[in-house]
Amino acid sequence: MRGSIEELLNEAGPGISSRITAALIKRGVSADAARQQVSRSRGSVQRLCSLTLPKKEKFLYLEPQFGRQPYWEALRRDLDATNSVYGAALHGLIARGGMVPKACFDVIAGAPIRQKGQVGASTVLQRMEAAHIVRMEPIAGYGDCVALDCHGVFGSGEVAFMKARLATESILLLALRDWVRKLAMVSYNNVAIRDVGQPERPTFGTCRWDLCGPSYLRPFVSRDSGGKPRPGFVVCDAFVNDGLGVEEIKYFLRKCRLLGSFVKLPPFLPILVAERYSKEAFALGRSAGILMATPRTLFGEEVAAALSSLLLTLTKAAAVAAGNPDKIHELFYTLGRIEGAAANLRGVLFEMIVGFLVREREGNTIDIGIQVTDPESGRSAEVDVRRIKEDQECWIYECKGHQPTDVVTAPMVEKWINKVGVIHSVLRREKRFQRSRFGFEFWTCGTFDPEAVHYLKTVKSARPKLNLNWRDGSAVRQYAATTNKKSILDTLDEHYFRHPLKTFEKRNVPVPNFDEAPGELQDLESELTL
Repeated sequence: MRGSIEELLNEAGPGISSRITAALIKRGVSADAARQQVSRSRGSVQRLCSLTLPKKEKFLYLEPQFGRQPYWEALRRDLDATNSVYGAALHGLIARGGMVPKACFDVIAGAPIRQKGQVGASTVLQRMEAAHIVRMEPIAGYGDCVALDCHGVFGSGEVAFMKARLATESILLLALRDWVRKLAMVSYNNVAIRDVGQPERPTFGTCRWDLCGPSYLRPFVSRDSGGKPRPGFVVCDAFVNDGLGVEEIKYFLRKCRLLGSFVKLPPFLPILVAERYSKEAFALGRSAGILMATPRTLFGEEVAAALSSLLLTLTKAAAVAAGNPDKIHELFYTLGRIEGAAANLRGVLFEMIVGFLVREREGNTIDIGIQVTDPESGRSAEVDVRRIKEDQECWIYECKGHQPTDVVTAPMVEKWINKVGVIHSVLRREKRFQRSRFGFEFWTCGTFDPEAVHYLKTVKSARPKLNLNWRDGSAVRQYAATTNKKSILDTLDEHYFRHPLKTFEKRNVPVPNFDEAPGELQDLESELTL
């Protein structure tokens, strides 16, 4: 009895119990006998018990098959065939490049935070980790991240791409927030968007979203027993990676379907934004009442192209900084017009500016945004910019490109010195750096407070081999001037060294008051009658 099931698994590969049962029946075994053979199979026939599948299905495989490519492909096939929440979460993770911060997993899990009769997002994550579909990976600056752990079958979940994607999606979400505000689709000051650095994530009903806001548009508004307006909601998830197919949007359909089952939940408008969709995915989303949008249809060709360019630029930051630094100025010009985007761009693009400057002036090769991990302590750190002169120098630059009014404090530089310890410990063990001098520099567009400078001088004196140095905004500007690259100087002057209000004055643009909603929006919310 056992041999026939083992033979099937050897011939056809792993599969769910109903698939194996059907194959036995096709070979002439009666239905009852086939079901008994499957339920009683033991020995080398294994069951993936960590995942609970619909209709009490079990995924069967042979021990030697576990973890190989046919195993993962069969598992994905059967998760899709059973409409399992784990399949929806798997495809949601694939659509996000194979790696997301743990705080963002709830959005693409296709599961509620907590809902009676449903598997919660946290449980989905635990079970997928137990099944070795995903793994937890600590990433400096992002905390624990969820990464695909299927031996590269569905993608590897690269850290560099995740960082570039998150930075680009943050700009896209700011543009989406601006869009729904300007169309008066939502309450102006109450739109929440996903922010990796914030513990609170946009929530509507029992699910998490990338964007969420109450809407007082007439189709969404109801009245409570006292006659007070009760808003509906606009919810949105956004992607900047490749296009989405049918499987990649199923997690979003599941969330919408879950909330649609609540009788007392306010009406909501679900919006999905991605670069492109397959024909089948677009039709499926439309049939489910979802607004299927792209950056191009929402914001026009110029912004859409700039978002794609930003993702590519950040993914290949070192190459762009070395070969096409004018791209930095172009991105600021196009995307900086999105409300709030300039602040995000300043941080991620300053590393590229520093990379260009030190390569232009010192020569050598550069790396931008790399991750290092100490194998002994397990501590990891992110290197903003690394300049390498083979067998001679390895210089590390910490980049803080925010406002010229920002002040670097003593606790901030103490944290940096701890980070320097991790980076130095890892890099000095590499064979290619055995004869190299190391140097560590802290660059900021702002200033250092006296306590921070005193602390840096103390450490520099005590640890001369680290070759510590620091540059404030004035020193950075002087260093940049020696390269005589006009586009970089213009970018630094306009977006880093001048106060934002001065920039508006220079362009003769009225300084907007972002703390107050436009009068017509306030009127809409306070005076709307049905």
